[in-house]
Amino acid sequence: MITKTKNAAIKTHRFLTEKRIHWLVYGVLILYSVNLSIQFFYPGDRITPFSRIDGIEVGGRDYTAAVNILREKYDNARLQLQVPNAKPKQVELVKTGFVPEYAQAVGQAIDYPIWQRFIPFSLAHRMLFYRVELPQHIDDIVFNEFANEVATACAREAENAAIEIQDGQVRLRPAKDGQKCEADKLRKNLQSLKLTDSSLRAPTTAIRPQLTDDKVAAQFTQAKAIVEHDITLGSPAERWKVPREIVASWLTVTSSDHEIKLAINADAVKKYLAEYRGKTYIAPGQTTVHVLDGLEVSRNTALAGQGIDTEVTSKRIADGLLSGKIPDVIWTQLAVLPPSVVYDRQYTQTNAGLQALIEQWDRDNAGRYGILVRDLSGRGLNAELNADRDFVTASTYKQFLAYAVMHKIEAGEMSFDDGTSTGLTVRACIDEMILHSTNPCAIALQNQAGWSYVHNFIRGQFPSTILDNGASSDGDKHSTVRDEVTFQTRLNAGSLEMSDSNHAYLLDLLKRQVYRGGIPVGVPGVTVANKVGFYNGYKHDIAIIYGPRGTYQLGIMSYGGADWRFADLSRRVAELMNR
Repeated sequence: MITKTKNAAIKTHRFLTEKRIHWLVYGVLILYSVNLSIQFFYPGDRITPFSRIDGIEVGGRDYTAAVNILREKYDNARLQLQVPNAKPKQVELVKTGFVPEYAQAVGQAIDYPIWQRFIPFSLAHRMLFYRVELPQHIDDIVFNEFANEVATACAREAENAAIEIQDGQVRLRPAKDGQKCEADKLRKNLQSLKLTDSSLRAPTTAIRPQLTDDKVAAQFTQAKAIVEHDITLGSPAERWKVPREIVASWLTVTSSDHEIKLAINADAVKKYLAEYRGKTYIAPGQTTVHVLDGLEVSRNTALAGQGIDTEVTSKRIADGLLSGKIPDVIWTQLAVLPPSVVYDRQYTQTNAGLQALIEQWDRDNAGRYGILVRDLSGRGLNAELNADRDFVTASTYKQFLAYAVMHKIEAGEMSFDDGTSTGLTVRACIDEMILHSTNPCAIALQNQAGWSYVHNFIRGQFPSTILDNGASSDGDKHSTVRDEVTFQTRLNAGSLEMSDSNHAYLLDLLKRQVYRGGIPVGVPGVTVANKVGFYNGYKHDIAIIYGPRGTYQLGIMSYGGADWRFADLSRRVAELMNR
């Protein structure tokens, strides 16, 4: 009985097992059929769901939509450029030369061939695991420009180790590596970039300094030893220690890419020795030389002093400090200090005294000069230096020109009321030309009067004066201080070839002209009629000085002169003339 029941149970179990297997097979076949149907009928123009291109979700999109997603990501992408030792910088991806191949990437993502569709669950596999890398190429023109900018931002010069001496201390400034960014390495990083990346690293190559810390260690040790050593100088009268900060100021460091050299600044040492006032020093006296009218008449000779021979001693100090074993005492060499010499120059109120005065002044002042002093008060005080030396007139010619024009007016060939090319009348242009040294008026008047006429009329009376530019070798107007002063002598005397009223008119203009920084400054409070000129290094001042002890003239023509020099000579001449 039990056996029959057991057999029946076994049969039932077998039946159920076979039935489950059949249903399982049927289910698998149905699932396979559905899967194949889905895979087979999935649109061929769309990317499989959940697919990514370079990390960007593009699943289910058609070609155009996928390309637009990628393009939008690329066109708007900004990277943080990471350059070592520089602040990060935002850059647009499009400006790096990185060019994605959208068509190729999207085409690869869409490509789901028929043979793959018959593979069970290939669609699911693509959905879960299929990823496409975005191909790209580098636009060389854009990249090269980008790489140049990166190289500029990246570049750091290597810094050599250096020895610095400051405030009596010796310090070592350590060497520092430099760096450069190479285009090839930057290109490799750019080529491996993904659209989802937010930064781009610029690889650097280290540049080693020529002078490393160990290469300057010996010089640093020596410099430190010199400054920290108690330097003692000695003489037969005393010994003294030089302050550390002074010793440090003597030490100089010169460096190149290959070496550092220590030296002693001889000028700094000499300055210290020359200024030292210890027991060794005996001040020299002062010899006074009395000079009258340029000739020495007596001399008060002072005693010599004693000091340190700076030339010899500075060399001893340099040798001792740089020898590697600094002496306990560096002995100074003593020398005789000659007395200083001062000159007491006096000038008599004579022609000899006046002549000596202007000659000495010429020796004391830089420049090339023609000087003439002429007394107009009957005392006969006169002197001259290079009075016939030729100079370009600059604007002093305008006093000659005014004279020539007024002579022509008196001859009836021109009128004060005539117009000129400047729009002013002849009279107004004469005023402007003398009072303010206006060049357009001078040119207009010379054109109107005639260059040949002006030149010939003036040269007939003042033979060293050339007023026609075409008549000179250099195309300029020329004169001498003798001609210029003689013109004003005759103007003051009323002996030019024009009326008394025109003499007074021109003389009054010279008294009122505005350029008074030279001769008039040397005689404050005194009436001065003068005409100045300045042009291309030429500087002149021709004057009549109405002094308290009599009228006299001072004419200065120069190349390289200056108003303050003219004022100084004017003051010196006035002191002699007005005694």
